[in-house]
Amino acid sequence: MILKQEIYRKIFHLGLTTIPILYLVLGKVDFLIFFIPLTIFIIALDYLRCRFKKVHKIITPVFKKIMREKELKNHELSGMSWAFFGACVNFTAFDQVFAITGFLILIFADSMGAIVGKSLKSKKFYQKSQAGSFAFFATAILVIIGCGLYFDCSVSFYLFAIIVAMLITYLEAYPSLLGLDDNLLIPITFGICMSLLDLMWHIL
Repeated sequence: MILKQEIYRKIFHLGLTTIPILYLVLGKVDFLIFFIPLTIFIIALDYLRCRFKKVHKIITPVFKKIMREKELKNHELSGMSWAFFGACVNFTAFDQVFAITGFLILIFADSMGAIVGKSLKSKKFYQKSQAGSFAFFATAILVIIGCGLYFDCSVSFYLFAIIVAMLITYLEAYPSLLGLDDNLLIPITFGICMSLLDLMWHIL
């Protein structure tokens, strides 16, 4: 994928910041009452695009700029479907601090990692580049610091969250290991790991 198209995708990614904002404004219950049906609609529409040529011809021109080539050629569910499904699981299952932090890591770290990785030449890091993975990890740390300050978290939150961010950086650089879409992998991995750590050490 050329850099220009990747930038289009990441602009869309940045637009996903409206999701955690709505979560904070509406509260968990009201947010999920609105967001779960929206997610079902988006995934259903995307599924119809994959299965039926007529639907594909109508929808694809609208979203072509933010879709990956393999999603178009192989008629796979788009990143948008995975992002909304991941958000549903994330904001339903996890504490708001973990849910919001993990989702913002997806939005900002994944975007920065992709753009830097495609802009700068560097050695490979598993299936990605060193420059992209470093940008991903550095941005994830900034997100963790920002969320930690906003939610007035303890020092243990920062320490454990940065360790989990290292794991996510590795998994993001090695996508074939688990075979999950980044939009699902990143927030869910962060939420699961931080929730388990909180059960053991009460980091919030």
